[in-house]
Amino acid sequence: MRIQGELPVAAYRRRAVRFALVALAICMILIGRLGYLQFVEGPTLKMVSSNNYVRTKRLPAQRGSILDRNGTTLAVHEPAFGLAFQPYLLKDDDIPTLITELKTIFDETEGGKNSSKKDAVRTIHYLDLVKQLKLPRGADRFRPVPFVVDGKRKILTRKQVAQIESLRATISGILVDHRYMRRYPQHEHKYEDEDDKPWKLGAHLLGYLGRPTAYEIRANPRYHVDSMLGRAGLERRLESELAGKDGFERYVVSASGRAQKPDVAWVKKAMEGIVPREDPKRGFDVELSIDAKIQRMLTSAMSGRDSGAAVVIEVQTGAVLGIVSKPTFDPNVWSGRLTRRRKQAIDNDPHKPMVDKSVQAYFPGSVYKIVTAFAAMDLGMLDPLELIESPGAYEFGNRTFHCHKRSGHGRINLARALSASADVYFYKLGEQIGIDRLAQYGRRFGFGRRTGLSINGESKGLMPTKAYHDETTPGGYQYGLALSTAVGQGDVRTTPLQVAVAYAALANGGRILKPYVVNRVIRSDGSIVREAKPTVVDTLADQADFLESINEGLRQAVHDEEFGTGHLAAVKDGLIGGKTGTAQVRKLGRGRNRHVIRHFRERDHAWFAAYAPYDVPKIAVVVFIEHGGSGGKQAAPVIRKILDQYNRNFTLFAQSETAQSDRNR
Repeated sequence: MRIQGELPVAAYRRRAVRFALVALAICMILIGRLGYLQFVEGPTLKMVSSNNYVRTKRLPAQRGSILDRNGTTLAVHEPAFGLAFQPYLLKDDDIPTLITELKTIFDETEGGKNSSKKDAVRTIHYLDLVKQLKLPRGADRFRPVPFVVDGKRKILTRKQVAQIESLRATISGILVDHRYMRRYPQHEHKYEDEDDKPWKLGAHLLGYLGRPTAYEIRANPRYHVDSMLGRAGLERRLESELAGKDGFERYVVSASGRAQKPDVAWVKKAMEGIVPREDPKRGFDVELSIDAKIQRMLTSAMSGRDSGAAVVIEVQTGAVLGIVSKPTFDPNVWSGRLTRRRKQAIDNDPHKPMVDKSVQAYFPGSVYKIVTAFAAMDLGMLDPLELIESPGAYEFGNRTFHCHKRSGHGRINLARALSASADVYFYKLGEQIGIDRLAQYGRRFGFGRRTGLSINGESKGLMPTKAYHDETTPGGYQYGLALSTAVGQGDVRTTPLQVAVAYAALANGGRILKPYVVNRVIRSDGSIVREAKPTVVDTLADQADFLESINEGLRQAVHDEEFGTGHLAAVKDGLIGGKTGTAQVRKLGRGRNRHVIRHFRERDHAWFAAYAPYDVPKIAVVVFIEHGGSGGKQAAPVIRKILDQYNRNFTLFAQSETAQSDRNR
């Protein structure tokens, strides 16, 4: 009997049998697979999973070199070897032997007559720290511990590498790691003149390397704790092109840390589906427009000056031939690891050695008067031949604006006003032009905007306007501020590099060029990645007559010994055009550091901007001496020294006889 709608008992029985057979089949398959893994593949899998690990070894890429325009090496990545310990592999019984052997190795190679006893003792002292190595827990136990001396990773000699490799055969837990070390060879050799150390040659331009922060490591998978990346200068700006790409090598190691041969069957099994190696890719080389000889000239000429900058550029291309900032630093030290004491001393230096003064903005003083002169002529307010009274002071409202020459200059034209740097002449022009139009013309000369060199926090400077003063000056804009602006005072700020670009434009017919320091970026096979070309940013060429009038004033400023404020810049072999600048600075209030830096900080800035030769200009040169005093007395002689050295090395002036005859015409 069965209930309607229900299956007979036999049907249930058949279904149960089929289900049991299927379940049995599945169980047999699983048991068979487990048996195969246990008895056939078991030994191999056990070795791979329990006692062996696939390790990835980073193969650091060689960073590209930085060269000057003639191929002189300015920065290079060279192979270096370091010693590291693997704490989890170090055995307690081996540590005394390890210390003894390492002491012997370093005593033999560093304790000789070519190194001080102090160095050898210091090495032994740090080796004793090996005794304190503890086995960390977790993933940290696999992280190598670098051997350091005085906070810096110890670089091994070839002899030391060979000795340590021999030691590894008997003691586990030590390794020799291959890396690259950045060197700046032009900053290592020392000359007889202590003030002419080549480590002062363009350190700000080149920059230095440093370790990535924890944030950078998290944000960029390319970086790790041992990476070195550009922190300043061109090393930072060109990081993506110089750095290259690290490679890797993967291999199987035993539990004791021994690398296993790749042709063993179980090793092949462990490496299935894993890319065993990727070669590192070298970074691109960078050829600069800089000439190391010119860098040395600038450094030599600036010796004895506490703080400032010097720039040389080609007037027809905008190529920067030389650029230095004082005081400076040693990039070899900064690319290592500074001691806290040395870092603190640098930070507390009132002359700020880490600040690149060639691209920072300062009061320009009278080197800015070329803008006022050009604006007045272009606006139809000035005939350059017109004689204008220029007394020793100018009354404007309830304020008196003085000239640097209190007795005045009498009735003078534009050329004499520029050569004698007659302030009242330009006060009158500034009153007519107005501060907003002065700012407009300043920007046409390249002031108030970044040049595009893009290094070391380049400042764009400041071209003040009425709106600017209404926002920032107590009491708002006052009409007298236009007078101060006209002579490069007030709130005007320019960088030495900007001034060089502006004076190059006077020399090349009015083209405002974008300055550049990178000539070419080159692949390791010699092919060109990119190459610099002259770029015109703005032009003043439509007003060539105005430029000629200004240039005549710049010639007289140097070669008129009676009235020219820049006669100390005159060179014996040829004519040049140039302009002095003496920029007053604001007085400091009383403060706790006034006895240390007050005298320095309250001196005027000294400027001189020039181009040479006068008739067929090739280069523009700017010297800025921070708080140096008079531009005519302090900066002008530096210009003369630079041009004399340049002429001796590169024949700037064709023939001295021709120049002398031109001077007398």
